[in-house]
Amino acid sequence: MLEIIKIKNEINLKASELKLKAEQKEIVKYYSWKSEEANKTSRESYDKVIARLKMEDLEWLNSDMELVQVINLSKTVNNIYELLINLTKRTDISLEHIQKIEQDYIEEFGLGEYL
Repeated sequence: MLEIIKIKNEINLKASELKLKAEQKEIVKYYSWKSEEANKTSRESYDKVIARLKMEDLEWLNSDMELVQVINLSKTVNNIYELLINLTKRTDISLEHIQKIEQDYIEEFGLGEYL
């Protein structure tokens, strides 16, 4: 169970870092766009401007895709964690068997890189 807890922590940390980076990039890009003379009087909404800027920047779209993938992986790991917790509550399953299940999930989802 310790490995899945460590993986859970690492993935959640990565997701938080990617979210922060995305939020900061949006703010910087928006105000950079807004500071241009042609855009100073624009009444376009923040969301509309950001959406357009993202569509023009493949790297930005890839960063957003990475964030979505990490968030989905985080949900998967949380589900695995909950499953393992529930298995430990059952008296008829040995700790060794639960650890084997944990290792199988780590292998199946390629989670070893987060250890």
